[in-house]
Amino acid sequence: VYALDGNVLYQIWHDGAINNMHWVASPRVLVFVASNSEEYWSLRGQHGLRRHHPMVVFAARPTLGHIGQEIVTTTSGGDMTTLAFYKCLLPARAVDLIAKWHLHKSSTGEDGSRFVRLGLILLNTPGAQVSWLIDETGLEVPNSRRTNDAWELETNPPDPELFYLGDLPPIISTPE
Repeated sequence: VYALDGNVLYQIWHDGAINNMHWVASPRVLVFVASNSEEYWSLRGQHGLRRHHPMVVFAARPTLGHIGQEIVTTTSGGDMTTLAFYKCLLPARAVDLIAKWHLHKSSTGEDGSRFVRLGLILLNTPGAQVSWLIDETGLEVPNSRRTNDAWELETNPPDPELFYLGDLPPIISTPE
């Protein structure tokens, strides 16, 4: 986060591509959807996946003057000091059904100052989306899960309850 004069006000580093981010005003968190490139899924006990790295959602609480020099990491020694949460999209095999995912404003009637909507778009059905609200701790807001018309028109869509956010599975083996 930069000041208008170009000075760094807050900085964290993440190992993996950042796909999207969204500011949630009331809890003052910046929520990210990203890939976690610390290690491959295979080193976390998941083999044969189309996506080689876990998909993660995490939130930073920008703190004025925190200029992190270490990578945010779930393994030892990482800079997790200003993170509100760090979650993985699970189950690992189910994420191969996803073409892309994103964060967007909550729908009409939902408190967009407190929550952000996480949307998942199916791989083989362009436009078919399931989404749900997440709070500042990374938990799903009850009764907020929605599918769109394209999902409902799909002949055999996966169960929209299949996808969830949980802890990133630990690394159980090392590269050869």
